Amino acid sequence: MHLVDVFAQALQGHQLETLLRRTRRQLALELSAGKRLPGRVKARAIAASELMNEHLGALTHVESNGSIVIRGAGCPLAALTGKHRGLCLAMESLVSEIVGVPARECCSREDCPRCCFEIRAERSRMPV
Repeated sequence: MHLVDVFAQALQGHQLETLLRRTRRQLALELSAGKRLPGRVKARAIAASELMNEHLGALTHVESNGSIVIRGAGCPLAALTGKHRGLCLAMESLVSEIVGVPARECCSREDCPRCCFEIRAERSRMPV
C-alpha cells in the first residue's frame, strides 16, 4: 500500500497507470503458470476468477447474461482502489491477459468496494 502511495506522489496520473498496467503481464503469467488457458471465453473467465480468488484473496464469480462478467463480493485491494483507480486498471489488464480478450473494469469503489470486469468477447472472433 505504501509503495503505491509513494509512486502516486512521484509520478503523474498516467505514468502511475502505465506502471501498474505493465505489471499485469508478469502477474498473469505467474498466476497461470505461463500457460495459455484453453477453452472458450467463458471457461477462461471462470479460470481467471478462480486464479484471482486463489492467489489474490478475491471473492469473485462469473455471471453470464448476454455478456460475461467477473463480479466480486468485495475487493482484495480496497485499501488502495479508492485512492488509485490505476489498480483496477492493472487488474483489468490482468483479466484481459488471462482470458485472452479485452476486459473492461466496472468496479465499485464507493462504500463497499467490489471488483467487476466485463469480458468483451463479442469483439473477438473467439467462441464464447
